[in-house]
Amino acid sequence: LIDATDSLNAAQIKTMAENISGLREKLELHEWVGVFVLNEDNLVLPEPKIALCNPGNEKTCNPLVLNCQDARLRFERMFSEPIKNAADSLAVLPPQNTSPILEMIRAVALDGGFDSTQNRRLIIVSDMLQNVPQYSHYKNGADFAAWQKTEYAREFPQLLLAGAEVEIWYVKRPDWKHLQTRRHVEFWEKFFAAAGAEVVRLQPL
Repeated sequence: LIDATDSLNAAQIKTMAENISGLREKLELHEWVGVFVLNEDNLVLPEPKIALCNPGNEKTCNPLVLNCQDARLRFERMFSEPIKNAADSLAVLPPQNTSPILEMIRAVALDGGFDSTQNRRLIIVSDMLQNVPQYSHYKNGADFAAWQKTEYAREFPQLLLAGAEVEIWYVKRPDWKHLQTRRHVEFWEKFFAAAGAEVVRLQPL
């Protein structure tokens, strides 16, 4: 899940693209991967930029079913080109009025490809600064207990991500470093715990 509500700098784009390309090499045989690039405009029935299953390589795929080399090369091409295009698009983005991070997470969680298996991992590329009229980290702070008491919180069902592992590639915003604190990270750790998931990794980007 790539948050496209704010631009990334060149170093962040390069690191993100390299990290995503590295994931391709780690996919298990037939493992599904979907890459969503989301903002306030495409949250309803979002279409992934990539939605592919790993066909394997010459060592792991079934040669009676596939031409293994052709399948691998086609998979690499169908993976690499959209990732490059998506990454390039993040350099200059039109201004967004909101950053609906919670809504993005819900949209991906309910996607058929992601929701169809018990073995799930969600990787989020974002500054994680929620900003919609109902709730904003800029205005309301990052108090998870206070958020839980709002009517808005009820829009996000418990166990939304039951059993999932979550990685956050935490996009640093120098102008908002006073908001991107340990308290902010704890907000998200508690949110994902309430959703039935676990944050297994958080790395700055």
